[in-house]
Amino acid sequence: MYGHMHGWDEWRRHGFIGQKGWLLILFALYDKEMTGSEIMQLVEKESNGMTRLSPSLVYPYLRELKLSGFLESIEKDNKIYYKLSEKGKAIIEQAGYFFPGWRIRWDLYLKQNSPESVIETLEDSVQYLVESVDKSKIDSTQKERIKKIVDRLNFLIQ
Repeated sequence: MYGHMHGWDEWRRHGFIGQKGWLLILFALYDKEMTGSEIMQLVEKESNGMTRLSPSLVYPYLRELKLSGFLESIEKDNKIYYKLSEKGKAIIEQAGYFFPGWRIRWDLYLKQNSPESVIETLEDSVQYLVESVDKSKIDSTQKERIKKIVDRLNFLIQ
């Protein structure tokens, strides 16, 4: 089993800290095997198009994750399917140390970019701006940006 600090060092050694692509890949493969293309489609679909992983990001990560022993691959029907190795499962299990509640967060991530969630985020952001920003300190460029945002939102309700 990989210890708490060992896992962190392993992630850092492979350059995974600070990168969300590898984490999305590992989480997508948590309980199933998938092709690189299926991983990209899953992330885009579940985020309602808000997150898109490109082939130039996914496939190098898949290669590195496999070389690092976090993934295994099998070829079927001319396609390569990836799944977590025992080492990959151990690292993901350790995500609880580094990212408490990661499974809940992953499930929320898959749902978070729904229209309802985006509207809630907008409401929260607007409330924060209204409560905390001194109106006199908003410059003309920022005012123009706010106006463009309002115009784009008005399009949705007309």
